[in-house]
Amino acid sequence: MALKRIKTGYILLFIFITAAYIFCSFLKTGEYSSLIYPGVKIQGIDLSGKTKQEAYDLINQSYINKITGKKINVYSEKSKKTYTLNYNKLKFMFDLEDCLNKAYSYGKYDSFIERIFRVNFSSCNYELHYTYDKKAVEDFSSAILAAETKQPVNASMVVNNDELNVLKEVQGYMPDTALLLKELFQDINCQSEVDKIINIVFNPLIPKITSDTLKGINKKISTFSTAYLGISSPERCNNIELAVKSINGKVIMPGEIFSYNETVGERTAVKGYKNAPVIENGKMVYGLGGGICQVSTTLYNAAIKAGLDIVERNHHSLPVHYISSGMDATVDYGNLDLKFKNNKKYPIYIQGITIDGKIIFNLYSNNS
Repeated sequence: MALKRIKTGYILLFIFITAAYIFCSFLKTGEYSSLIYPGVKIQGIDLSGKTKQEAYDLINQSYINKITGKKINVYSEKSKKTYTLNYNKLKFMFDLEDCLNKAYSYGKYDSFIERIFRVNFSSCNYELHYTYDKKAVEDFSSAILAAETKQPVNASMVVNNDELNVLKEVQGYMPDTALLLKELFQDINCQSEVDKIINIVFNPLIPKITSDTLKGINKKISTFSTAYLGISSPERCNNIELAVKSINGKVIMPGEIFSYNETVGERTAVKGYKNAPVIENGKMVYGLGGGICQVSTTLYNAAIKAGLDIVERNHHSLPVHYISSGMDATVDYGNLDLKFKNNKKYPIYIQGITIDGKIIFNLYSNNS
């Protein structure tokens, strides 16, 4: 009988403890009706017992401000410069509102028993996601590419009284922007709060023309000149000298076709060309770059004397006074060109000079 009373006492005690626990849990769930449940985190930050606003402020202070205050330093061993990408320039947008709604709602719409479990035993962590301006990252990489690229320098020749000396080529380099972008995006996407340092990896830029290529050039194969000073205005002289300078030092490889327009480029005021007389549709008018046809004519005659294959050549619509009839070569960017092909076994080096009022083109190669 006594044993039975003891068992009954234990049962009543258990019922009392259970009821008390349930009652306390009920009160606890009521306390958290407007607060975030215990064990709920965003990005590992504990938000237990926080209001939405408190959680919002805490996440901004403890995480978002740290992320947007970050920077990536990109270092160049070549120039010893550091380029900095500040995260506050990337227009970050976080899904914080959505994340907070999930954290605040966690467990609140479950059954009574489930809510008791959530309040006492459960936990969860929500990950923040963000978007940012990827173009700003690409622009940052492009700026580094422009600043840190060193173009290769082709081997060239120095001519002194027909004595030829070869100047050795210089290798260039450029940043591996594909790798740089990959590292930049990896760091931004990993949500690290630590500043990153990236060392630029460079790829070599190999010169097209090497000193070995030019070693076979040993002799002048033709020369031609025309006088321009006495028949030219200062503007026309300027244009002639600019065009000759663009051609001087040009190397034409065996089988390669030389294009006057490609070599000299478009004649623009930005490049320094001025208005001077030009022949257009059978009339003498003023045009930008007037006078450069005397340059193309002089070069054409040097190419003829060297026995090169003429691919394209056009006459003026009126006679010109600096060359005998039928020996001129007019050019018009985007329309008329002077082209000739190197039919030799060796490269051809073009020396262009303006001296004593004359345009002189000397062509060097190898006669063997």
